[in-house]
Amino acid sequence: MIELINSAIRLSVPTSYVALGEVFGERAGVINIGIEGIMLLCCLVAAAVAEATGSVVLGFLGAAVAGMALLAFQAFLMVLLKANQIVVGLGTNLAALGVTTLYVKANPQVQQAPNLDPLDLPGVLGQNLCFYGLVLAIPLALFVLYRTAWGLRVRSVGEAPAAADAAGIVVDRVRLQAMLVGGALCGIGGAALAIGDLQGFTENMVSGKGFIALAAVIFGRWNPALAVAGCGVFGLASAVQFRVSSVFGWTVPSSLLQMLPFVAALVALAVQRTGGRAPAALAVPYERRR
Repeated sequence: MIELINSAIRLSVPTSYVALGEVFGERAGVINIGIEGIMLLCCLVAAAVAEATGSVVLGFLGAAVAGMALLAFQAFLMVLLKANQIVVGLGTNLAALGVTTLYVKANPQVQQAPNLDPLDLPGVLGQNLCFYGLVLAIPLALFVLYRTAWGLRVRSVGEAPAAADAAGIVVDRVRLQAMLVGGALCGIGGAALAIGDLQGFTENMVSGKGFIALAAVIFGRWNPALAVAGCGVFGLASAVQFRVSSVFGWTVPSSLLQMLPFVAALVALAVQRTGGRAPAALAVPYERRR
């Protein structure tokens, strides 16, 4: 049982960072269904930088910077140019899949990169610094979002951008800032997968984890701690997927087992009780009245 729990934690850590980043963006009124592609690109950057420099630290730093740069470009389209957020997200996912596939075929060395070693503590086996960083990131995200003036501005532009504008808050600027924070966290999540959990980049290695993060944000009612808890539920489903056959000796088609995390996401969203609602201005571009 302990091994199953530790496996669930390890599998949920990369998705949890992405979910934390998405909470900031959606709280500011910007939904980014392109985080699947962003995470995939950041996985590639992390593996490529770590392989080229031999430094895991630089791999994580490169992925975080890449995540911020990619979100800055998306913010230019979605926040400044008022492009449809769903269309931009879909385009990002398609472009990311194509770019990463071409790159790994031309540079197969990124499939092997340095990675983080586990830092075992009593009762927490097989976890590395990504997990301990997440433990610190959760209360920090809660503090920033609910106990700082900037967090209040983020929530206000997501709920009532016109009122925030009337109060002197520059809506587009705050949304851009929230997306940059989200981009850095998404980059860390990609690095946590490519050079934290695994040892390099493989084609389409994200395999729906970005969409799981989106579901976790909804399941967690746009609260950082609850979103991470949702990722933990989906991580447990993934861990069960890998252990069903070996533990119980059942012969189950692998394709059916691979569906478990996504089935868990659908069930979680279906049984979610009312009480939490999306930010009122989510996915609605703000046009300032002259």
